[in-house]
Amino acid sequence: MIIFGDRYKKITIRQLLTHVSGMPDEEDYEWNKPQYNEDALERYVRSISGRELMWKPGEKFAYSNIAYEILGNVIEKVSGMSFEKYMKENILNVVQMKESNFFKPLVSKELLTSPHVLDIKNGYGATVSEVFPYNRAHGPSSTLYSNVVEMCNYAIANMKVGKFKGNKILEAHSYLELWRKYALTGWGGYTSEIGLAWFLGEYKENKVRSHSGMDTGFRSNLIILPERGIAVVVMINSDYIGTKVLCESILDILLGEEVEYIKRSLASHIVRTMFNNNSEIALQEYYTIKENSIEKYLVYEDEFNAIAYNLLERKRIKEAIDVLNLSIKIFPGSASL
Repeated sequence: MIIFGDRYKKITIRQLLTHVSGMPDEEDYEWNKPQYNEDALERYVRSISGRELMWKPGEKFAYSNIAYEILGNVIEKVSGMSFEKYMKENILNVVQMKESNFFKPLVSKELLTSPHVLDIKNGYGATVSEVFPYNRAHGPSSTLYSNVVEMCNYAIANMKVGKFKGNKILEAHSYLELWRKYALTGWGGYTSEIGLAWFLGEYKENKVRSHSGMDTGFRSNLIILPERGIAVVVMINSDYIGTKVLCESILDILLGEEVEYIKRSLASHIVRTMFNNNSEIALQEYYTIKENSIEKYLVYEDEFNAIAYNLLERKRIKEAIDVLNLSIKIFPGSASL
């Protein structure tokens, strides 16, 4: 199968796993046009033959879900099974993730949650998404349906280097490769490096292995501190609420620190104030917070951008512009707004 021009011949499985293949990321997952038939993944992989590599394989890191669809297709070719069936039999069932599945029709409807997105039609806040993020063509990168209990099983199996209640998903020596540094991500913190699929780094001098996820209406994060025997799983059925601060606060508690409170999002509070009142009242609220209680808030300039982008996706163009104009007044010297 010829994909991405002649340079595809130089791409290795390891480069696909570590996001250094040079492949771009997917921009349209067609969640609004879901496919369910077994050859959906194969058709997708064949459909991307006209795409171009961003740079030569192995040159540098760039996260690519396309690479993981190809890896899923490789699993199908080698095993002779569908990707979903292989993962269910060889990973999920082994660590007693009985309700978890990559194939949405096999997930209990009683356990499925509704995805929520940002909107302002009923006031600033969450609304149920009209689109559920499922497409069998993107199973390998994006469609694991699970719950916190069963994801904790997966975390335990990895902290025990592949073993779970007498069963195993990997040999212990495989973790020397799985958690070995292959490239720098440029992201810093506990996601500063990439291993085989896992992000690597440190949090307060503790080694961290992690991976987060986000699709329409959902966010998740799995963080493991293997040397401390600590793991955190956070799953949210809303895509505009960040998980990082919550995860770090939980980690701090597990590490024995005192956490007085979890900081609130300044951007969400100010933007909500604007939509409930007006931009002048919102700006005055910011000045009051800045003078009296700014330490209780998360101050991220980029979060205003993220809110504006979410509103644009909902076709709320005027409101998105209002958010950006307000953020410019709050951060007049910013180069990112």
